[in-house]
Amino acid sequence: DCDDTDPQTFYGAAEACDGLNNNCASPLWPAPPAAEVDNDRDGWRICGSTPDCDDTNVRITPFSPEYCDGLANNCQDPTWPALRPQEQDRDQDGYLECSKFEASSLNPPGVLGGDDCNDDDASVHKGAIERNDGKDNQCPRDSGYGLVDEIEGAVAFPGASNTTTISWSAQPDATSYQVRRSLDPSFSQPCACITTSQTSWADTSVPTPGTAFFYLIRSSAPFPGSWGASSAGVERTGACLQLPCAM
Repeated sequence: DCDDTDPQTFYGAAEACDGLNNNCASPLWPAPPAAEVDNDRDGWRICGSTPDCDDTNVRITPFSPEYCDGLANNCQDPTWPALRPQEQDRDQDGYLECSKFEASSLNPPGVLGGDDCNDDDASVHKGAIERNDGKDNQCPRDSGYGLVDEIEGAVAFPGASNTTTISWSAQPDATSYQVRRSLDPSFSQPCACITTSQTSWADTSVPTPGTAFFYLIRSSAPFPGSWGASSAGVERTGACLQLPCAM
């Protein structure tokens, strides 16, 4: 008897899927057979009545919750190893339709992005950069969602004396921009407009004492963009914003 402390270990014993080499006659003894080694240390082995179907990945086990990680996690699911539709990343942008926080705190590190609101378009996903492509690239709960081709980032005024210089962030794919200037913050009154291919404009006009200029910027080509949202969170639609803009 090669182990007189274990009644299940002796010459000719059947393997019991207990993480031990039960048969003293095995040429591997005392190392356990490969099917009994828990390589990924998830508590499941390849042997037994409920085997681990992937002993290389700790996130794939029998009865595992489904994480938003692009894997079929539950070995006991009759559709395994097929992915759920919401985890297939059809547009290959690295974002899945399922929620990144599925399974709450059980969601392990290293998961893909989640909450993709359009898995058929790689330019639309959670946290996407707004491009000048005629569509809203963001998803619900993203800043800017609901606006199409709006300029992102802060507007700066690094002006010199006797001029007001206004600058803004470049928008990917945009080839031109429009700047509106008004004495009315609601832009409901007549206002000036210029078109430029640059991301800054030096305004040489000076408001009369007691008044102030207000500015808005949007991309204008190849797609006319949004003028952005007001302080109330709704898209700006002031009357002067609808007028043609001079070159």
